[in-house]
Amino acid sequence: MQKMDHSVRIEIFRFGLLAAALTISGKPSLLWVLAAFAIYRIMRSDFAQRAGKTLKRDLKGLYLLVRIKLEIKKRLAANRPVHEIWLERVNEHPQKEAAVEIETGRRISYRELNELMNKYANFFSSQGYKYGDVVALFMENNIEFIAAWFGLSKIGVVSAFINTNLKLEPLGHSINVSKCKCVITMSTLLPMLDSTKKEGVIANNMKVYLCDGEVPTAENLKKSLVTASENEPPNCPELNFQSVLCYIYTSGTTGFPKPSVIKHCRFYWAACSSSEGFGVKKEDVLYITMPFYHSAASMLGVGTIISKGTSIVIRKKFSASNFWKIRTMYGNGLRREIWVEFTTRFGIKRVGELYGATEGISNLANLDNHVGSCGFFPIYPFTSLFYPVRLVKVDEETGEIIRNKKGLAVPCQPGESGEMVGIINNKDVFRRFDGYVDKGDTEKKIYRDVFQKGDMCFASGDVLHWDELGYLYFKDRKGDTFRWKGENVSTIEVEGILQPIKSIVVCTVYGVEVGKQEGRAGMTALQMEDGADLKELLSEAAQRFTANLASYAIPIFIRICKEVEKTGSYKLKKTDLQKAGFDLSKGMDNPFRADLFRLGALVAVLSIVNRKSWWIVLAAFALYRLMRTDFARRARKTLKRDITGIMLLIRIKRELNKRIKANQPSHEMWMERVRENPLKEAAVEVETGRSITFRDMNQLMNKYANYFKGLGYKHGDVVALFMENNIDFLAIWLGLSKIGVVSAFINTNLKLEPLAHSINVSKSKCIITTTTLLPTLDKAKAEGLVNKDMKAFVNSGDVDTAENLEENMKGTNGDEPQKCKDLDFTSVLCYIYTSGTTGFPKPAVIKHCRYSLAITAAVEAFGIKIEDRIYITMPFYHSAASILGAGALVARGSTIVIRKKFSATNFWKDAIAHNCTCSQYIGEICRYLIAQKPTSEEKQHKIRTMYGNGLRREIWTEFTSRFGIERIVELYAATEGNSNTMNLDNHVGSCGFMPIYPFMWAFSPLRLLKIDEETGQLIRDKNGLAIPCNPGETGEMVGVINNKDLMQRFDGYVGKEETNKKIYRDVFKKGDQVFASGDVLHWDELGYLYFKDRKGDTYRWKGENVSTIEVEGILQPIKSIVECTVYGVEVPKQEGRAGMTALQMVDGEDLEELLADAAKRFTANLASYAIPIFIRICKEVDKTGTYKLRKTELQKAGYDLAKVDNDPVYIFNSSERKYVPLTAALQKQIDSGEYTRI
Repeated sequence: MQKMDHSVRIEIFRFGLLAAALTISGKPSLLWVLAAFAIYRIMRSDFAQRAGKTLKRDLKGLYLLVRIKLEIKKRLAANRPVHEIWLERVNEHPQKEAAVEIETGRRISYRELNELMNKYANFFSSQGYKYGDVVALFMENNIEFIAAWFGLSKIGVVSAFINTNLKLEPLGHSINVSKCKCVITMSTLLPMLDSTKKEGVIANNMKVYLCDGEVPTAENLKKSLVTASENEPPNCPELNFQSVLCYIYTSGTTGFPKPSVIKHCRFYWAACSSSEGFGVKKEDVLYITMPFYHSAASMLGVGTIISKGTSIVIRKKFSASNFWKIRTMYGNGLRREIWVEFTTRFGIKRVGELYGATEGISNLANLDNHVGSCGFFPIYPFTSLFYPVRLVKVDEETGEIIRNKKGLAVPCQPGESGEMVGIINNKDVFRRFDGYVDKGDTEKKIYRDVFQKGDMCFASGDVLHWDELGYLYFKDRKGDTFRWKGENVSTIEVEGILQPIKSIVVCTVYGVEVGKQEGRAGMTALQMEDGADLKELLSEAAQRFTANLASYAIPIFIRICKEVEKTGSYKLKKTDLQKAGFDLSKGMDNPFRADLFRLGALVAVLSIVNRKSWWIVLAAFALYRLMRTDFARRARKTLKRDITGIMLLIRIKRELNKRIKANQPSHEMWMERVRENPLKEAAVEVETGRSITFRDMNQLMNKYANYFKGLGYKHGDVVALFMENNIDFLAIWLGLSKIGVVSAFINTNLKLEPLAHSINVSKSKCIITTTTLLPTLDKAKAEGLVNKDMKAFVNSGDVDTAENLEENMKGTNGDEPQKCKDLDFTSVLCYIYTSGTTGFPKPAVIKHCRYSLAITAAVEAFGIKIEDRIYITMPFYHSAASILGAGALVARGSTIVIRKKFSATNFWKDAIAHNCTCSQYIGEICRYLIAQKPTSEEKQHKIRTMYGNGLRREIWTEFTSRFGIERIVELYAATEGNSNTMNLDNHVGSCGFMPIYPFMWAFSPLRLLKIDEETGQLIRDKNGLAIPCNPGETGEMVGVINNKDLMQRFDGYVGKEETNKKIYRDVFKKGDQVFASGDVLHWDELGYLYFKDRKGDTYRWKGENVSTIEVEGILQPIKSIVECTVYGVEVPKQEGRAGMTALQMVDGEDLEELLADAAKRFTANLASYAIPIFIRICKEVDKTGTYKLRKTELQKAGYDLAKVDNDPVYIFNSSERKYVPLTAALQKQIDSGEYTRI
């Protein structure tokens, strides 16, 4: 026999006692016994226990409701508007302080505030405003807002509270939909209003009053009120307690705000409820930081001066640092996770958490400080007579109300969740729903036939949970939106962004809960086509999200499903997906069963083998489990790559150690090549056909060395090379290095100030240039930017302002110059310029040892052989050409083929004509080549390897397959830095790798560190140290500095200040240093690195770094610009980022003149790649709290006309050298790649 349940035994015992009592009592007492037993049983029930716990709360709520109802009934009987109640407060304490403005210190008494209200009423009455007219209040928090609102109400004029964050169409819609006759605003908001008028969104002749100043586009209301009467205006006969007081806007289904109707009775009911419910007394001082256009501030905050006669303290905008000494706080959104910490830390005795809708009737409040609750329903049904609110069950999938067989809604029971509704009874002020100005919007918020046929309920759209004690907890928004970072996100909008991705079969977007975060984070579940590339899909999704969505709307998680389940009506099922969220243990294969099977197999094996062999079995099992881990799986995939990297590193280190031991300058390595093959062709110029052997090249180098030595140039002197690509560039550079003279490589695109800075900062003694570049140099001299007495040479040709080196060196000896005693492996070889934080190029110091390291690493990694011919189209002033390109000449003895300037039409022709086997690229070169029409030459060439940086993964495969390139070596490198890596295994899109196993980090100085996306600063832990990234994360690339190790040293720049700016200290341990690259890279789970962006004040375009500070500096003298900022924006099918300038103009200035002036200054001072492609004319350039310009949102919007808030955008027409309007048609051509003149 089974053991009897304890609860059953208790029931049997109770009935036994009842039977005993009945047997010993007389018949007259039977009724009393049964009644007593029934009461006993009821009081012992779970319901009674719960009711006992909440009785005090429920009685308090009932008593509060009665008090409020009695007050409202009294006012209904009097049928007087709200300002009559206000006059009662004025008469009670006319001298009491009614309000004070924190920012201005302005204070006003009840009597003075009433007189100011009367001024508003009488002035607007004199202007013809009457009962039923609407006036828009587009104002920040101040006393004038209150005075205008209640003053206008005295003459029956309705105030429409306009959100001060709105611009253009949303702003215009808010004013137009409420049929406003005029707008009252203030000077800080007037420009926004004027822009809306200018765009034709609101009528140009709409009257505008300015409450705090005088401007041509608005009437000075402050001045007009001076003469207005302070006496009470005549009573408006139509005005009563049921009249409309104001419109307060809520979010609309059309995407625009919709005005909800607030009548005098509703306002006073809300004000009474809040002051009574939260225990507000007339001696209280209420601190208001919420905006007045929000009902929380205007009704629940300002309302207390009318309902209770309190004082209010007004702050224009919330400030966390100026807040405390408060006993009660009320509002909504305080999460239960921080509730106790908040109240304890700040000494808040009472929190009045609310649930309410501005326009609705389903409003509640937390009366007893119950943690996390936003209100309550009593759990006993009879109290529903007093409350108009209910919870009804909804279908979790569709969000529709669940109805029974009679077609009525199914109410929730305690312990269940559902949608909050309010029962509508327009005869009861507590249950009336006045709706919105637009009847269509009103109808959308009404459910019909809910609890009985013919009834109506207000549909809140909010899902709440009703616990067993009757407490309510806000759970979620219903339908196709979720809330994240304080904003509503439309799932339909996000899903629409993914529609064009052809590799997606189906997708759905939903919100998921994240621990200790408000709202729900976005998550996308999608099903891929079979065989589609996941990485490409994720990359495209990320690109489309960041280009089209605000940051808060970008899905945080993506789940790749085998199948996205649908309902019978083919709607996507989200319920199970939402429940699983991002929890890896849900919705996946059950790993627990697999583990049980493995353990079972292990036990079985152990049971049949000898005990002495157990350690072998256990070791094998441990190895098996280790090899089955995700880490081992990833390690296996990258083992070959990593071993290749280690072997390469060993070969490079062995070569360098040999060079370090010899301690000879790099031209000694060159001499080895000359001795090996003196008659071999060293270099050839494509345009001129000039060719030179190793021996002849060396003799030319010696001539330059001996000539300048004869002029007195010595070790440590600097000579500027301002030359195009040619043989003489190399001969001068390496020739001068033999006598210890440093060459400074000057960018041939520079003009005027940037050119002069580059020459002057390097302290060059003279300049060597060409006849084509001499005029640019002469102009800089003429402007006084370069010393007119500085000696200038041209490599050949007779000119007036420079000496002809070819002519001067005719008698110069070609023998080796005398060895320089001070010259060794650590001496400075040259300066190569990078973009500078000052806005001008800064010279990076390249020592002989660094040069030797770079060229050795290049030829080893790229697999360059002595018989190879390297085709160089990049400029020699760039390290890619001078070090990685021409370096093959010195390190391997290969031949280099030099083109002065890249030509897409001649690229393959040149490669064939000169038998080239290797070449360089930047991303733009690859794109230009793909854009050419197919030719026979592109398949006949012998180029097998190309190396460089910037080849986009989108065209990588197309490029290699179309042109038959066997190997692409994508690089990540900094001219001056030690954080360099490369793609060794043709992995598409990657610019290098970092091994995923930590023990290999000892071989490389590379690290990725986490950074703050907004500020770009390193994120540091509690010890002040940086936080390294893990595989799968994104961060800033750094190189660990160890000046004793050649591969980890950082020689920096000519200027010590510039050097120090590129060093982070106390990174991995106190006292250490790392090189700060300023580049953000992504490190995937296999260890591959992908360049993501430039951090800070530079961006990359046309293969060049552009300094935003330099470009911004060009615009500084233009007085019609208030503020400007420069940044890079992504352009589809283009490498890097195109320059864009956002600027704010001085009011009244001529736009065409500004654009012409900007174009003129840009073309005169900047290289072509640095000229901004786009200009956006903003109403205001947003700044951070520390007055730094915000570029994040501007960059996200880019040049997309749909995202620039109707700001005009202009594009640079390079052929006409002027800015022209960007049209939607032109933007479409740019996005599709049809427009090629960028």
